[in-house]
Amino acid sequence: MKYALLITCLLGLTAEASAQRQSRQTNNNLGYNDSTAKATIYALYDSLQQGKPFAALALKYSQDPGSYQVGGQLPPSTMEDYVDEYKEAVLRLVPGELSRPFKSTFGYHLVQLVSRKDNVFVSRHILLRTD
Repeated sequence: MKYALLITCLLGLTAEASAQRQSRQTNNNLGYNDSTAKATIYALYDSLQQGKPFAALALKYSQDPGSYQVGGQLPPSTMEDYVDEYKEAVLRLVPGELSRPFKSTFGYHLVQLVSRKDNVFVSRHILLRTD
């Protein structure tokens, strides 16, 4: 259940179904519009490029209640069930590499590929929701 909301979001299920499964509360409960989320995610990207720890930024800023407490890390996955934007970002990365910010229907993301073994990927991300 720890990853239920992110997986629900990435699978493209409705927000109502997501809310029923798990609260949207995180350490960052700010409301973002498209421009403020984009500006913030690029600032976070710059911080990561300067060596700030991914897990610490995910804990403080990510609005994914299913992963923020574990540094944004998601369970191992084949990526088959994730939204296209997320899957495409992960598939382009090599382990340890950070994606550029990108937008999905759920908001703005930064993704880092932690590991890949065959077709099983472990990734972590920071999500800023746009409502």
